[in-house]
Amino acid sequence: MFETIVKALKEGEFITMLIVVLLSLILNIKVIYSFLYERRNVRSKFLQDALNCPDLSEETLFLLQNELVSERFKLATGLEVKRGLREEITKIYANANGELRSEVFRRSMPLLKFRDGKLQIVVTTFDLVSLWYNRIASGFLIVFSIFLLAFAWIVGFEHLTQVISLIILSVLSFFMAFLLLRETVSFHLVKEIEPYLNDYYS
Repeated sequence: MFETIVKALKEGEFITMLIVVLLSLILNIKVIYSFLYERRNVRSKFLQDALNCPDLSEETLFLLQNELVSERFKLATGLEVKRGLREEITKIYANANGELRSEVFRRSMPLLKFRDGKLQIVVTTFDLVSLWYNRIASGFLIVFSIFLLAFAWIVGFEHLTQVISLIILSVLSFFMAFLLLRETVSFHLVKEIEPYLNDYYS
């Protein structure tokens, strides 16, 4: 695979190189996922091994136990938060009787603040500017992506290299639009949390 990429670069065949790279990633996705999953669990295993060591002081034992709980909480929910906030989220989740998903908390964290012992929704002016920028930019990229596909159709298969280039650029534009729209999800999910916060703190 590496030799194919080098050859493509030397000959200026960037499309060929890109296709080879994408196919390699797709075909090895299981291996990549397994590697990343193992990497996520490394710290948790180290902490567990450390707790099994004899002659630990009470302070060290408390620290390691807290770190292990935090690490396992992060692996289970995707939330990397301090102890106080972690316990507050757990209480709110329990109070919701399982109607809230941990994913909702994780995606809403940019708009959640832990102040005065309470979990609060805080939307700043910068957050609102980011929201509208992401919406407008993603809309522009989607239109641009559709335009590129239409142009590729007009060019026709007589110029195959140009068509492939336009399609790849269109897909990348659509992917960028997806990423921008994904950043706006927290604004919708935080509304799902709000009634449960009001109920918990009432």
